[in-house]
Amino acid sequence: MSLETNRFHKPVRKLRKFLKKMSPRPTPDKVHDFRTNTRRVEASVTALSLDSKRNGRRLLKGLEELS
Repeated sequence: MSLETNRFHKPVRKLRKFLKKMSPRPTPDKVHDFRTNTRRVEASVTALSLDSKRNGRRLLKGLEELS
C-alpha cells in the first residue's frame, strides 16, 4: 500500500497558511480550522513514527504550545 503524500502535506500547508494570515482576533471558525489541522498534523507525525526523531519531537512540542 502506497502512501498518498498529499494527505500528509495538505494539513501542514493549511496550518502554515493560517499562521501567516492569522489576525489578532480570529473568528471561532478560524480557531476551529486551526485546531483541527493541528490535530491532523500531530496524528500524521505520530502515525509515521516521526515523533521518535528529534525534529518530530520539536514539531509536536511547538504545536502543543500553539494550541
